[in-house]
Amino acid sequence: PLWRMRQVLFKTGLSDLCVAPRNEWAFGDLFGENYSVVKAHQWSVLSRRDATRFVENWAKLSFYHKFVVKGNYTIRDGDYKWRVALMGADGLANASASIARKAIDKSVNTCPDEEVFTTMIYGLHHASNDGVWRALIDRMRCRTFVNWACKCERPPEVFQTYTKSLKRLVEDPSDGAFLFFRKADPQGKFHDLVTAITKSM
Repeated sequence: PLWRMRQVLFKTGLSDLCVAPRNEWAFGDLFGENYSVVKAHQWSVLSRRDATRFVENWAKLSFYHKFVVKGNYTIRDGDYKWRVALMGADGLANASASIARKAIDKSVNTCPDEEVFTTMIYGLHHASNDGVWRALIDRMRCRTFVNWACKCERPPEVFQTYTKSLKRLVEDPSDGAFLFFRKADPQGKFHDLVTAITKSM
């Protein structure tokens, strides 16, 4: 129910990003130092402070707008047209100290929408800020449920009905609970889900 979502989200006022395992991060060696782009689920919950920082830094560091013709991008996938910020002393991205995203060239199955929140808000991972990143990751919670473990032809699962896994989400009373799910079939039958949420209000 909405009241429960508000209660959980407003309890800390902090962002929640679902960070991927380290072996999925893109990385590269620059001037003898190793830097990584921390990969995170593109469906994230941002505080006002972090959302503002993201928008401001994206305006400074992205060049995608120069490659749009009649509403379509003129660049191929993987041709990154943005810069990534280093993490400042305050633990946040420092847009005045950035490098080209393509300089981090050892990508591991990643897309820009899985990297922009971490790099524009917090900056790149480096050995010198590993403790900051560990603290962030330990505090954050995944808020959007995606069933990659489904026995379906092309994961993740596209929900068509109110399943047992969705029932567990609705009934989870913890502060670390999932609050959203994807993907849902537009033609799906979710009457039981609506009823369950209504009863819990």
